Amino acid sequence: MKIGYKIIEILFCIVRVQSNGSAGVFIMKYSSLARLILWNPTMGIRKLWRVLFFITSSFIVAAKPDVLIVTHSYNRPDFIELQYKTFKKFLNDYYEFVVFNDAKSDKLENEINAMCASLNIRCIRVPQNIHKSTHPSRRHIDCIHYAFRELGVKHAGIFVQLDSDLFPIEKISLTELIKDFEVVANLQKRHEIFWINPVIALFDMRTLRNMETMRWDCDPINNIQTDTGGYTYYYLINNRGIRIRKIDRLFCNCNKHIPSYALTTMGLTKNDHVLIGESFENLQERGFGIDLINILRHDNVRNLEFYCEKKFLHIGNSSYVYSKDQDFKIQLIKEYLNKIIKT
Repeated sequence: MKIGYKIIEILFCIVRVQSNGSAGVFIMKYSSLARLILWNPTMGIRKLWRVLFFITSSFIVAAKPDVLIVTHSYNRPDFIELQYKTFKKFLNDYYEFVVFNDAKSDKLENEINAMCASLNIRCIRVPQNIHKSTHPSRRHIDCIHYAFRELGVKHAGIFVQLDSDLFPIEKISLTELIKDFEVVANLQKRHEIFWINPVIALFDMRTLRNMETMRWDCDPINNIQTDTGGYTYYYLINNRGIRIRKIDRLFCNCNKHIPSYALTTMGLTKNDHVLIGESFENLQERGFGIDLINILRHDNVRNLEFYCEKKFLHIGNSSYVYSKDQDFKIQLIKEYLNKIIKT
């Protein structure tokens, strides 16, 4: 009988660990289980198999995580680990993190696979024959389409599209962020054309309709050149009743001059802000900590972005742009992220 009680105790532990404290993940008939545990000890062993069957078939109803986060890795397996750790540190959600492996070489493919395996992250290989162009934006678009087709439209919950170099740096709940909305995103705009910025976008797949029609291409619309995500304009226009929460983007280039024509290509909206040549004191007044200010004001650091009231940091161009300044910026950001992860 002691063995029977021990097995039931172990089952309780498994349920408690797997549920991760999230309501609705496992549903248990506690009162019925309590009556079973209080059986006559002489009947315990003989009835134990019924307990096990009842638990596995009736007591526990497994459900997938409400939040599904996907990103696409091209050549930075180190970012996967940083995202994994910052998600774990700052996201107040029950989620699954999935990496789409878009490596161009066998070596990088193996490195990305190994990193995901070491962290127990589901990794899905992107078929390389879907790419018809080597342009970074085109590859990115192909990956987003593939992820939506393979997972997004099949997910009955919150589907989150993130760039591979975007990291939360403050506590936030994605579930709360999208509460009462169907889409949460930063919108980009050029003239009258607007679209969803793919750096961070949340979709409630339980209520959205026609998501299989959403396209992320970057071709011109009405002779206006768009960026990655440009063709989401058509989805937004054709589904006007969607409840959208627009989040802000803060673009920082504190030590470099940006020509006015360059700003016009960024697709800025009234929700976005640009900081150029900001002083140490002004950055402090805007709520930046000392460590971030030192990074922002470094002579070799340019073009950092923050989203959702500075809760997410976006490095930008980290997979395709190679330069000493870019490498230096990435190293500073990695040191900063590792520091806040440990605090």
